[in-house]
Amino acid sequence: EMDDVQEYTYNSYKNNYDYTSSSSSLSSSSHSAAQHHIAEQLTHDTDKVGSIARLAVAFSDPNTALDLKQIEHVQVLKVDHHGMEISAVVCEDESCVTVLVPVTFPHECGSEAGASQGGQHMMEECILENIAELDHQAQEYIHQHDQTHNLHIRDADYILQAFKSSDHIQYPPNWIESPPLSRLESECKSVQSLLNDESFQSEVGALAMMTLEKNGYQHDKDMSDMDGVVREKERTKGSSPSLLPFVIYRARVVTIGPGGIYFRMIVVDDDDDADADADADNDANADNGGAYNGKRRATIVDAPYMFGKSATDGASLRSAVLAAVGTVS
Repeated sequence: EMDDVQEYTYNSYKNNYDYTSSSSSLSSSSHSAAQHHIAEQLTHDTDKVGSIARLAVAFSDPNTALDLKQIEHVQVLKVDHHGMEISAVVCEDESCVTVLVPVTFPHECGSEAGASQGGQHMMEECILENIAELDHQAQEYIHQHDQTHNLHIRDADYILQAFKSSDHIQYPPNWIESPPLSRLESECKSVQSLLNDESFQSEVGALAMMTLEKNGYQHDKDMSDMDGVVREKERTKGSSPSLLPFVIYRARVVTIGPGGIYFRMIVVDDDDDADADADADNDANADNGGAYNGKRRATIVDAPYMFGKSATDGASLRSAVLAAVGTVS
């Protein structure tokens, strides 16, 4: 069962993640007057400035690592039914740079804006709903980012980017996908959103830990020397002196299917010797410019929790999820 658990090191994630692919391009067609009007409204609406700034931080290329406190000005340059493009002016010391951040809407808005006043109003409402949903995600991301930096872990920006993405997922052979555009698929997404709410973090974290234990996961301090997706060999607990105790710092549900829940976790070394190991790593990795300097290692770990019986409708899905949560409540 160990093959169902996947662990990603910082190097493997950084080498495999295509930053350009996450920034989907906006529609190449010319923007209508209505779309331009919506972009202007968003830019000058003082009630929306905070939301737009948070979106710029949360959805920017991780190489830029925007800090909310350093953003001097934000502007919505373009908007259409697929998403929008934000311009953020970021200043540090006496220098400022402009960063462009493309944001894709989770729900596509109708392209009929401009056809009628009613069509424009519908598109405005849809865009505002998308921004509200994305802002909720952005606030969680910024909160996690701050907490993770306070935790003093290595490569925190890349770890958080990997954690919030849905890339490099490798489902087990017995994973079942929901039928596209079905009620069951809609119910799966609804339950996933519910479980990822901040109020369920305790239960999700506990269920994720139980999933790792059930799959026989062992945390190896030598994992940082390996590249790519690692499928650890099964081994008896305590059989290797390199095994470390660990904690799940953060867990989220990447997806839910009729047959189970797929978790992505930030796993952190939980050992008194971790600081000493990190200092040794720092000496061995001088090209990092001393970046490790006592920081604990964090890795991204994926694991599926499989239901005993696959759900066939919304009611049976919720029943299966409640039963799973009930085991750790």
